[in-house]
Amino acid sequence: MKIGTAAIILVLCGASFTFGVIFRHKELPPYGQLQELVRTLKSKETPKMAEFSLNTEAISRSLGAMSADIEATREALKSRVILPADRVAVTSRDIDAGQVEISAQIYGMKTRSILAKAPQDATCLRVYIQGHGRDPFDHAYHNSLRARSVEQGCDFLSMSMLGLGLNKGPAEFPSGKYQGQTTSMDWREAHRHGSFLLFRDQTLPEYDHLALFLTPHYYKIRSLLDGYEDVSVMGISGGGWYTVWMAALIPEVDYSIVYAGSLPLVYRTSEAFFADFEEIASPVYFEFDYWQLYHLGSRRGENAEERVQYFVFNDRDDCCFMEPSASHFAGIARDLYGGAVKVIVDESVTHEMDVDVIEAIWAENASSMGASL
Repeated sequence: MKIGTAAIILVLCGASFTFGVIFRHKELPPYGQLQELVRTLKSKETPKMAEFSLNTEAISRSLGAMSADIEATREALKSRVILPADRVAVTSRDIDAGQVEISAQIYGMKTRSILAKAPQDATCLRVYIQGHGRDPFDHAYHNSLRARSVEQGCDFLSMSMLGLGLNKGPAEFPSGKYQGQTTSMDWREAHRHGSFLLFRDQTLPEYDHLALFLTPHYYKIRSLLDGYEDVSVMGISGGGWYTVWMAALIPEVDYSIVYAGSLPLVYRTSEAFFADFEEIASPVYFEFDYWQLYHLGSRRGENAEERVQYFVFNDRDDCCFMEPSASHFAGIARDLYGGAVKVIVDESVTHEMDVDVIEAIWAENASSMGASL
């Protein structure tokens, strides 16, 4: 079917161009049709959505109970996934006049992030977290967003997931039932996230293996917060998963953008929605599920005031988090969260960020805060 459609479109394009040349209209080929051809050739069949039933009334009651003391809930969550500050060493060093390396060391693991500084003292910080796809600097959309942010006077922190990209390297951490045991991995083993399930620190038995993923990012972001009036976090794919967590754990984040990176677990049984270990394989998700994490990421303070969490999905994403699940989630989110969670379904066949979408969100929030970019 796709080959036949492609042939028809190509014939139409050629006929249109020939017609223009013959009759001296000098018309170019119909690029709208060519773009649709690319979408047709690259897109997969619409995946079947997972089958499930939801008790939205029960979810809503749970979220309402959280709102009664949302900061206490946040602290309870941190006590499971963020290691004590005395177990983490955060350091920084100037790379050049416009860049600073921010590093964190926990156990035998070092993670790195790069802070791009605006020419003048910035009052806004934008945090970007890359997913499983290599180094953030390997992606044109990251580099474009970084440059635009600095041009607009905002500092920009580039981060990677544990064991990947900027954090590619060996890892060592306590593991197993008996005190003194450790697991050591080279970079090839450390990039497979399922290996970190072995984590267990007998001196801190209450902490889940998710602490290895989240603790370094949490403390690095917190180390930068002073002096900024506007802080946002965004991430794509696995970086979107990180964004959910950072927004839930750090109330100073004013808004967040989860790009092709998260859906509640009930959506994840579909073959098209494979999940990485860190996204599903933790008992923490039975204590704090994704509905609750999204609520924490879109509320803060004694009165649980709203701060927006955006979810952006690519309708025909060639990886994951595509239609029809994206639109289904949009309807549920609207009922549960109102305007605190906004869902955007973009037209795209790639697992990438659209820079224009991000810039529109930046502009919307700059306007709401009385700033101009």
